Amino acid sequence: MFCDKCYGTRVECRVPWRSAMSGRHSQLRAAALLVCALLGAAAGPPVRADEDGAATEAATPCFGEDSAEVTTRADDAESDEESDSAPFMIVVEHEDGWHCAASLVSLRTVVTSARCARGRSAQLPRELWALAAALLARPVPAPASAPAPAASPPPAPPPALHRAASTADTARRIARIALAGDPRRRGAEDLALDDLAVLELESPFGAGAQARPILMATSRNECEKETTCHAVRAVAGSGPHRARFRVVDATLAAETLCATRVPHWTDIRDRALCLTGDELCAEDRGAGVVCGGKLCGVLSESAPERAVEGEVERGSERGAERAEGGGGCGDAHVVLSVARWRSFLHCAHTLRACGRGDCEKLCSEHRLLNGDATSDIETTATFETEIVTVLAVSNSTSTGTFRRFNF
Repeated sequence: MFCDKCYGTRVECRVPWRSAMSGRHSQLRAAALLVCALLGAAAGPPVRADEDGAATEAATPCFGEDSAEVTTRADDAESDEESDSAPFMIVVEHEDGWHCAASLVSLRTVVTSARCARGRSAQLPRELWALAAALLARPVPAPASAPAPAASPPPAPPPALHRAASTADTARRIARIALAGDPRRRGAEDLALDDLAVLELESPFGAGAQARPILMATSRNECEKETTCHAVRAVAGSGPHRARFRVVDATLAAETLCATRVPHWTDIRDRALCLTGDELCAEDRGAGVVCGGKLCGVLSESAPERAVEGEVERGSERGAERAEGGGGCGDAHVVLSVARWRSFLHCAHTLRACGRGDCEKLCSEHRLLNGDATSDIETTATFETEIVTVLAVSNSTSTGTFRRFNF
């Protein structure tokens, strides 16, 4: 007798045909069959009929160097990983469930991309929520076991994150939006030129949110003297986590890189930084970029290698998509420098006077909690960042070293 094949958890044994030629061999055959049965029982439960085909296809020799080992898939191994710590990271949630990233810079103030604040609609939002990333990264407690109902109803759509959150500490309504740029001349092409916004929370986060503001850089040298900067991006939640966040690297690059990748670079070069790195995508726009421990800017654009001429050519479908702010991943990134937007931030954050006096031409203000109708705006950018089904967005998990921001 010899063991021939392993089929999943089943052992198949065969008895040589000569064993059945005599009475003595008949006894040996019976003993051999008994040993086979014992081996089969030790190997595990029998394979069901509906599993037999799949098991046969995976058959491997029972012993030897070619024997297969059961291994854990990489995505399963990562299902319980903790998020990197970034207490300033904020998730902005729109009415339609769309999400984007922002950075907490004071107890009630958030800085992000203007396209994040506007959302995907041609009209400014009527309701916005700010969620602490630390909440979303926390494992969700398993529900208490309960008897299954006789007839299971169809699954309900997932609730909005701010409703699933403990709103007492970790979710806040956004009361005011301040958009950079002169509202009287704002057009489709200005979306990329003035892609900065300040959001004011209705009230500060509670202690349970574990949210802490980050210091903003106040001079260009603070950021430009650094070689490597960092950004926080969301990756798909898995296991007990609603979402997870990863700190990834981006390196300051020469302006010539962005000049060859970004059609409007010459219009913003005096207010932006050019970074390079292969772990950021357009759906990460709005995320804060940290250099030397301070917030240096907001990610506005991620551009792959391409010719500028082909990018803006109206006859090209791909060029038209990019010209309208379409998504994509690239290795050249435009980061709007907060130090170079001091006038806007002074009007929007310090004075809270956008649209009035000396700030009239620098920014516009839109209040969300007084019930007034919001104004229309041409929003051509449609970057897809689904933070918890994705904020992920089909964001792939970063393979970089996990880090912790300490401020």
